[in-house]
Amino acid sequence: MQWSDQTIKTFLNRLHKKNAIRFEKSGRNYLYELQQLLEKKKKA
Repeated sequence: MQWSDQTIKTFLNRLHKKNAIRFEKSGRNYLYELQQLLEKKKKA
């Protein structure tokens, strides 16, 4: 199964809106990270 670039961007945007992931811009790229991992690191 091949996903188009726009489909991937839409999927990531929806996850971001649900606070499932976060991202930061690094030059021309975006770095994505699971939000749940961040919360677990803070609690530990």
